[in-house]
Amino acid sequence: MPEVVEYAWNTPSWVELNSPDVEESKRFYAELFGWGTYVLASDRLGDYEIFTQDGADGPEVAGLLQLADPVERPSWMFFFQTPDIETGLKRVTEAGGQVMLSGVDVGDLGRMGTAQDPYGLEFGLWQPYRHQGAARIDEPGALAWIELAGADPEEVSAFYVHALDWRVSALARDGAGERLEWTTDDGRPVASAVSSEEDPHWLPYFGVSDCASAADRAEAAGGRILSGPEDGAAGLISLITDPHGARMVLVCRAP
Repeated sequence: MPEVVEYAWNTPSWVELNSPDVEESKRFYAELFGWGTYVLASDRLGDYEIFTQDGADGPEVAGLLQLADPVERPSWMFFFQTPDIETGLKRVTEAGGQVMLSGVDVGDLGRMGTAQDPYGLEFGLWQPYRHQGAARIDEPGALAWIELAGADPEEVSAFYVHALDWRVSALARDGAGERLEWTTDDGRPVASAVSSEEDPHWLPYFGVSDCASAADRAEAAGGRILSGPEDGAAGLISLITDPHGARMVLVCRAP
């Protein structure tokens, strides 16, 4: 797939892993996805690790940040593209969220801010200057989908519909609970939400060419297979954790 040159507004353009052990995370994801890394130095925000496909010189696909507090839960955070950070953060507060970091420039790359939704889940907004976001998406070794798990889908949807101008495109109820899908205002699929007994958390779906073998690699590298491989809405999927407990879904799209 060609490199991504532009993201639609209010769609996820970057995913970041917050880890208690950066070096161990680099080892695990190198074994799982073949990712390399390099360091982006910043006087204001500190050093920031960038995950890349196919070695350190490959396309950028994700970020890696050391958790400031070792008791914090390792997790993934998404950044959504916005034309203006200040306007975007204002919409977040109007919707009932809380701003955690007001707009700050990241050199000539872009401008960022972070916030929490009413469930306490943190996410970011990204106003691009020179850096649009991940250079590859929806292919093996890259972000393919995002999902909010554990919250009440209809309740949390009210926040994101206002904060990010999303639309609810589908809502399903069955014995397992509720699932809904969001789109942008022009109908572009953007994310989903599912009810579960877990505490609310965001789940990244990463593309793989073979779900079973990728899950086995994750387990051999120190991760855990929580479920699957099994058929899911996005394809053949397996829910796994990395060695620190950060959850993600491996997905093999149907041809």
